Amino acid sequence: MVSVAPHRMRGSAWSLLLILLLSLACRRGPVAPSSHPRYWLHTVDAPGLVGGGDLLLVELLPEGRLRSVEPGRPFEGRLPPELATTPKWGRGLALYVQRAADLHYLRPDGPLVGRVLPGALVSLAGPLPRDSQAVGVALPAGGIGYVDAAALGVPALPETSWTPPPGARSALSPVQATVEDKDGGDSLYFASCEPVFIDGTRLATQHLGGFELRARVTSLPLPVAFSSTTCPATALTSNESGGWWVWSGTRRRAAPSSDRPPGFVRIDDAAGDVVSEALRRKGSFSWLREQGSGVACEAWRFHAQSDSTGELVRESDPRLSHPIAFRRAFPEHPATLFVGSLELDHHSFFKCDCSVEYSIVGAKDGEVAMLARPLPIQAIAYVPGEAERWFLSADACEKARKQTEETLARDPAKAASLGFHAYELAEP
Repeated sequence: MVSVAPHRMRGSAWSLLLILLLSLACRRGPVAPSSHPRYWLHTVDAPGLVGGGDLLLVELLPEGRLRSVEPGRPFEGRLPPELATTPKWGRGLALYVQRAADLHYLRPDGPLVGRVLPGALVSLAGPLPRDSQAVGVALPAGGIGYVDAAALGVPALPETSWTPPPGARSALSPVQATVEDKDGGDSLYFASCEPVFIDGTRLATQHLGGFELRARVTSLPLPVAFSSTTCPATALTSNESGGWWVWSGTRRRAAPSSDRPPGFVRIDDAAGDVVSEALRRKGSFSWLREQGSGVACEAWRFHAQSDSTGELVRESDPRLSHPIAFRRAFPEHPATLFVGSLELDHHSFFKCDCSVEYSIVGAKDGEVAMLARPLPIQAIAYVPGEAERWFLSADACEKARKQTEETLARDPAKAASLGFHAYELAEP
């Protein structure tokens, strides 16, 4: 039997007690918060960062350096000098809106042009000033707005749901607007290629990324203007893992699941054959126009030079025509129809080139979906509301015209997604 000296037992007991007390102190004591302010950093301004999404949580050190606080995403650097004074959309430091706040234009006490809503991500110029109640943020279409700095924070909130103002009619930006100021009026720019909702008083509202902009328009725009034909299509392509990329312009994001996202229709590879057959038999196409008296059908008949080239001549006024050329589909690209600028007695009617190349993406029930917006390479699906509706008979167009007028009467906010033909707005 081994004996242990009493003094050695007492020493071991005190050691165990000391370890226990230190352990409890560590567990009960609060974790010291960082003394450095934290922001989100757009990763486009984090050179060398590997992996992750579009944002990185960083802390701002006294000497102006930024340091990542996310495990597994090391980064340390500085903001580009140009972002230290002027905020830019999608660049530099950012915070989330924690509560709704008024949005002032050009300066802290500038004209009120809307709100920022909870969940909006706002891009800042450098860190928040310590003694300022308002901070400059980048606006979606350029320019600077000012919001209450106390409404901003690091926690990422879900974006607030939004609905258009009751009775407002949609159009596609660009839309001209002015805001009243103490020194006169200033122009306000809405984000191009996005819907703008205009009420009976000509007050236009646009919601984008949690920014709700409002200003009075100088003229009432048409739902679909010729300039909208250059807006990129919202489309799907497949990715390497069997899922989907959702494209909006040159930007893409991964769909949250392998299922096709809602709101998209698969491109019909045979739709071009329907247009080709209509050209072969010298048929006509009708499209929808919105006029002051309501919705109208406008018919254009094909006059052939060959099976795939010729001109579309307006049936109600044969002096007006569009030169056209058809091209069949090829791998990973739908058939197209080139529609040249409007001509009067075969002379150019506009000072600019107002030609459009339509992708023929769908065909059923006597109508063809014609997408003027450029598609990404290898596009698989498109958004129907972005395509024009061309009809193969007067009866099919008249039926659609009545339905369209009924829809506009119920919900004018849908105007920009009803398949109207784009108006040429160039100066004659």
